[in-house]
Amino acid sequence: EEWTTIARDCLSAADGLKEMGRYRSSVSRAYYAAFSIVVAKLMAAGVSFERDLESPSHSSLPKMIGMNLPGLQTWQRRDVAALLRVLYRSRCEADYSTVRIIGRNEARESVQQAWLIFRRLGVDV
Repeated sequence: EEWTTIARDCLSAADGLKEMGRYRSSVSRAYYAAFSIVVAKLMAAGVSFERDLESPSHSSLPKMIGMNLPGLQTWQRRDVAALLRVLYRSRCEADYSTVRIIGRNEARESVQQAWLIFRRLGVDV
């Protein structure tokens, strides 16, 4: 339940930061909203993470989606994993690249992608 709360908070923050013109932070929060809601769903499915961590590594999460989210069709799991990969790349660029311009469009796309992951997973926002 806690991961779902974190996910909703991050999605709300991503949208608010976008509206405030804090685009890099918005992109980062959008990724963490998606990351957190996927972790919540994996935990609800009984998945445990390596080394008794509370969440999986960022790189292993897309693979875990494909194997561990019951109730979703194959295309939905692939879509969620693909969106998560895009969001992760965007987050890395927003957080670590000084040459990549992150503007309103990038923030808007990231918030929409995170929102779509919530929808695919059947989570209200």
